[in-house]
Amino acid sequence: MHTFTQDVLPILFFLVIIVLWLVLHYRAKMNNQAFRAQDLQQLQQLQQTSQQLTERVKVLEKILDAKAPDWRREQKL
Repeated sequence: MHTFTQDVLPILFFLVIIVLWLVLHYRAKMNNQAFRAQDLQQLQQLQQTSQQLTERVKVLEKILDAKAPDWRREQKL
């Protein structure tokens, strides 16, 4: 003859563990997705800044080419 603790308690224990694991697993998964979205937004901002800086360098090089045509040769020395 089995008692309550021998039959039901192990089942309840495993159910609690499984529910707890599922909650923690999906909470972590949602946090990772939010983190990825935040990373993606930051990468897009960095890409935009990089493109702006590249354009500025091109403009500055054009100005230097017009004002001081030998500036590239001087930089290599």
